[in-house]
Amino acid sequence: MFALRFVFMLLASCLASPICTVEAQQSVSLIEAGKEQGGWKFDNGGEFPGAVGKLVLAREQGANVLQLHGDFSKGGRYVQMLRPVSDRPIDKLLFDIRVPQGVEGVTVRLIDGSDQCHQLRLRLKGQGGWQHVEFPVVQYFQKLQAGSPMDLVTKYDKWGGENDSQWHQPLKTLVFLAGAEALQDGFISLRNIQLVTAPKTELIPVPLPLNGSAQVGSGVWNFNQGNEFPGATGQLQRFTLPTGDQGLRMKADFSEGGQYVGIRRDVNLIGARELQAITIPIRSHDAKTFGLRLVDATGQCHQWKNLSLKGTGDWETIELSGTHLAAPEHWGGDSDGRWHGQLVGIELMVNKDSLPDSVGTLEVGTILATTVMESQAGRMVWSDSFRQPSQWEWEGQVQVLDQGKQQVLQLSQDFNQSTPTSATGPVFEIQPGPHRVTFRDFAKLESPDNSYRGQLELEVLDRERRLVETIVLDGKSGQSDWKRNQSLVTIPDQARFARFRGEIKKAAGEYRVDDIAISRLSIAATDQTIQDIRIQSGALGGLFQPEQPVAFQLTVNTKRPLTESEVEVRYSVKDYRGNEVLALKSISLHPAPDQENTYVGRIELDDSSLPIGQFFELHLEVPQGGSEPFSEFSGFARLPEAPANQFASDRIPFTVRNWDGRVKDYFYLSHRLGLRTLGVWGGWEKKPPYEPYLPGVQRCEELSLSWITGTPAAEIERNGFGDLTEEGLRLGIQNFLKAYQDRGLTAVALGNEPHGTGDKVIENVKAYRILYQAIKEFDSEVHVLGTSVEPNREYFEAGYQNYLDSYDFHIYESYENVRRTMREYRALMEEFDATKPLHSTELGLNSQGLARTDVACEMIKKCTVFFAEGGATVGWFTIQYPDPAGKARGQFGDAHCMFDCKFNNYNARLDAVTYYHLINSLLEKTFVSEQASDDGCQQFLFQSPETGKLWVVWNDQQTARTRVKVGSGKSVRLIHLDGRQQTVTPQGDWLDLEAGREPILVLSVGNKS
Repeated sequence: MFALRFVFMLLASCLASPICTVEAQQSVSLIEAGKEQGGWKFDNGGEFPGAVGKLVLAREQGANVLQLHGDFSKGGRYVQMLRPVSDRPIDKLLFDIRVPQGVEGVTVRLIDGSDQCHQLRLRLKGQGGWQHVEFPVVQYFQKLQAGSPMDLVTKYDKWGGENDSQWHQPLKTLVFLAGAEALQDGFISLRNIQLVTAPKTELIPVPLPLNGSAQVGSGVWNFNQGNEFPGATGQLQRFTLPTGDQGLRMKADFSEGGQYVGIRRDVNLIGARELQAITIPIRSHDAKTFGLRLVDATGQCHQWKNLSLKGTGDWETIELSGTHLAAPEHWGGDSDGRWHGQLVGIELMVNKDSLPDSVGTLEVGTILATTVMESQAGRMVWSDSFRQPSQWEWEGQVQVLDQGKQQVLQLSQDFNQSTPTSATGPVFEIQPGPHRVTFRDFAKLESPDNSYRGQLELEVLDRERRLVETIVLDGKSGQSDWKRNQSLVTIPDQARFARFRGEIKKAAGEYRVDDIAISRLSIAATDQTIQDIRIQSGALGGLFQPEQPVAFQLTVNTKRPLTESEVEVRYSVKDYRGNEVLALKSISLHPAPDQENTYVGRIELDDSSLPIGQFFELHLEVPQGGSEPFSEFSGFARLPEAPANQFASDRIPFTVRNWDGRVKDYFYLSHRLGLRTLGVWGGWEKKPPYEPYLPGVQRCEELSLSWITGTPAAEIERNGFGDLTEEGLRLGIQNFLKAYQDRGLTAVALGNEPHGTGDKVIENVKAYRILYQAIKEFDSEVHVLGTSVEPNREYFEAGYQNYLDSYDFHIYESYENVRRTMREYRALMEEFDATKPLHSTELGLNSQGLARTDVACEMIKKCTVFFAEGGATVGWFTIQYPDPAGKARGQFGDAHCMFDCKFNNYNARLDAVTYYHLINSLLEKTFVSEQASDDGCQQFLFQSPETGKLWVVWNDQQTARTRVKVGSGKSVRLIHLDGRQQTVTPQGDWLDLEAGREPILVLSVGNKS
């Protein structure tokens, strides 16, 4: 009886089933030869007036080519070509583009179904000429939401519509933009612009359990006391079935009156099309009948009042299917006595006439609703086309046979063989739920009947690799030419592994098999079982000391109790490129003490395969029955204590600011990276006696950190003086210095990113003057850092340079623009005879939508050129911001953070490890020289008598061999973007290495770093 808890049936072959429709992805060309400009339109970017241009449809080497022309001699920022597209969902955007050499990106805009505009800068190779671009739209936005976007996108922005950074099908408008850099030759060219449509959903029948621990849909079971007929009492209880699922027990008592009681629930199966059948295991010692109500998609209620029961306490099964889903009694909805669509509600009832003694109990096992569901092909699980040496094992006459340009597996047999011919494939991992199997086969057999046949089977194994089930797929008897077969199968929840097995049964002759593949089907029907997975590392920021166990505590919060098959967590470790470092393993979860629907587990990794210094990611997935597994990830590394922490703070030229300079973790995470000077949120009350405050100063003292604080001038920059007075500024800053100057102060930063012109600049400079004079009156040695403003002539003309000891600026553009900005600053300093040190308390990158490899690359390049251009101290923005609800990952603010802030667990991202190595390789070294070679390679040398030399090397144009002069016999350590390290000793003066867009740190061996 209880084998029915989940009917793991072989679903009908999709080729034979009338309800299964498979439509492959299609490529839709977006350049139409019969239309003017190929169906595209030209636009001159009118919000920035002045640009002119045109769009030309041409023919080149038999292909339609669109040429986007632009001229910016009279102004403007960009021109664009755009067109509306079909209303079908898309998966990928494909195109060929020709741009001038050195152009490393193209900007596209995708307007989605919500009218949200997604603007993306797609990476190009920079070598010029034609190149092919494939942008996987759906996958990109999935990864963006998961916090791990692709490095194909170098810049992302969005506006309008839902404005949520998510993709909403379909694509409504496609736009290509080009500015002056891309149009330096007058035009760019595009051809073969295509959209790959998202795969159509496939309809498959899936048996879905409706109660207990395997409950699906958006409802819970409730007890209905039948209050329209007062007097009845009872209750709903849950109990455990022998299978481990939860049954439903309904108690009824009509001693005091009433007509009926029931248990009921709503059902909301996303993607469900039609109910095919419902199976109800049921038993009772008392009731002779029970009632059933099913509600269809129109809201029509179908009612059976008296379904017969034996009343013996034995389990029996009630099954309704097809036309029998419509009951003689019905009301509501279409009220036509026919079943329509999916199941939206169910109720089981007992009435007083079914209980002779007025009191009784009805027990229900796992109710299965076999429902036609929408599904999409998921990831490929395993395939074999016999192109490589086979890993199959066989008995009898089996060989991999060359057949033209392909290989096939051939099984041969004669009637005299004592054992059947068979071939068994390698074992592969598999998850429970629906899958599609495809293969081709051919038969040339002597078959008196169809039991004489060749066939392929799927053997399903448990975690100990014991056979759970053999699923017979398809086969051939007699003579049959090559044919493609497709079957839909449901893998049982005990399954962990599987393998294919081919066999000739009884017949003589040949049976051939080729192109075997199995892929998982993604069904959106069930409620997501897992609410979230929280990964807490055993180390601050996921940065383990080398001697620490690399261990993680998992907390899994669920919407319901997990079944036995769902308490397994599968995990693997990957490097920053996604390559597997530690193969897939699993642990079991356990219920958390005193917490309902919460499970915990612990993972401890073998650190022998995890080199010190390198960034890794722990990837997890938890099965969810028929749905896709719930996945999560966390970055980590094994890093020694930061060498920079052994230096006085004024010798380490790195600072840091944070979204909130008061958060406890900010101080400890910064210290762990080796940052010695932090921005903190100091200030004083606006009203006399101007009481000062400095949250976090105790933590700075605990960690021997210095700090920079701001002033109310930042508020004046935003809102004017308001209720701030000159006396308040003057006395407030002096009260603050009196209280805190000797507790780690490095500098006072006057303001932060002021805006406005004219009188606003004059007002801001007045505030700077008041504060500067008050500070110097108190102590002339206190360093005053100017407001963080771009090189702005208006501020120099207003005299702001007279009220600061050094300049500050923030920039989030490319590293080339860092140098440009600094040179513009120096020009203004010289013009106004006000040369002073130049700092940047915020270098950064607008990181939303960008891969962390891009962030890490820019971090090194920007900091390097900042120092090469003569900068004093630099701060990369930023460390973290609390995200207790776990909803910020991938959003604008979170994307700036070097630590993944989800649920405040603060696990390291790639750029945190990159920054650690940059800080602790450069330490107190100063810039010596730089050189650029014709092939695009750039080298920067830093040196210190105490800690030796550091070269920073990269090549943005290409990946090419280059040479670094390190000195004869001098060993150096190469540190790559993710912290991978190797020590080499060149034979002569020169070190040969391969340089590309990812910078390499070359560090002389023997120093403290």
